[in-house]
Amino acid sequence: MTQADLVALKAFVDKGVSTVTIPKDIEDELVKQAGILYADNCAKDPAYKKLYDSIFNFQKTYRATWPRM
Repeated sequence: MTQADLVALKAFVDKGVSTVTIPKDIEDELVKQAGILYADNCAKDPAYKKLYDSIFNFQKTYRATWPRM
């Protein structure tokens, strides 16, 4: 999926579309609100929690190897 995003982004830029980075304060708020939503969904649905925990554990392992810049 990431590879497809890179191809699509290049196609947009080649057509003259401007891209911008989300401001840090907006990104932080988005992450905060997503955390609230995920916690609520985990509390309501054990299958969701199992999937979320699996994804989060993968993320922790991945970032331990390749941390964010």
